[in-house]
Amino acid sequence: MKSRIYHEVQYMRQTVFMYIMTGFVALTLGGMAFIFLTENKERDTMEMIISSGIAMVVLFFLTWLLYSLYLDVRIEEGRIIYRMPPLVNKEKSISRTDINSYEVVKYPIRHYGGWGVRYSFKHGKALTISGTRGLKLHLKSGQTLLLGTRNPEGIKNAMERMMKNESDYV
Repeated sequence: MKSRIYHEVQYMRQTVFMYIMTGFVALTLGGMAFIFLTENKERDTMEMIISSGIAMVVLFFLTWLLYSLYLDVRIEEGRIIYRMPPLVNKEKSISRTDINSYEVVKYPIRHYGGWGVRYSFKHGKALTISGTRGLKLHLKSGQTLLLGTRNPEGIKNAMERMMKNESDYV
């Protein structure tokens, strides 16, 4: 087993997102109650029940997705391992030899269009949960990968150690 130099797990549990999702659920439930309580003979009751059920399933799925989403980044001797369940369940690994250069950056959200697993033709792939800091990897293949972090100094120190092939535990 390779020794771990750095490990960070970020959860998508920001209060703002939970309030937004709660608001959407409340609006949907309120709208459904309004439709059922107002008498409108032109609407078919079964259609309303089906469409309301679909709306609730979608909202609960999105709420579950946001609540269960997290970014797991590990730096071990010789490689970086990352995953972002439930979107990227399988661990992805990048060898030290595949990295051309790296930098810890402050990035504008607009470069990637938000948080999550994002792709940009100009800026490459990004896996972020929140904030505007990340480890940007420039790979020898020409690809760019940004991994979000809440600990820019810690990940920078870990990258320096990994690239120098130091394998002390943190």
